Amino acid sequence: MAYFRSPGDGRSSHKIPAKDLLWSFVLGTILRQWAFLAIEALVGSPARRNLSVSQAFGDDALGYFTERLDPAPARAALAAVLHRAKAQ
Repeated sequence: MAYFRSPGDGRSSHKIPAKDLLWSFVLGTILRQWAFLAIEALVGSPARRNLSVSQAFGDDALGYFTERLDPAPARAALAAVLHRAKAQ
């Protein structure tokens, strides 16, 4: 999905790819891991390889990322998914 390649990341410089942070946030939501510390533990665990997350990161990186994430691309991606679902 194009949204994962370009989620509207507003960070000026980054060492952690936006797709890893976003994917971890989505996985945390699916697994009902609401706290950034729980997501940090998840990506720091041996399960990280199976989750397609390239590197571990801390809860502060996830917080920094989400504070700067533009909601417009997420809304557009969601609208596109809903439009495709209605067309089925």
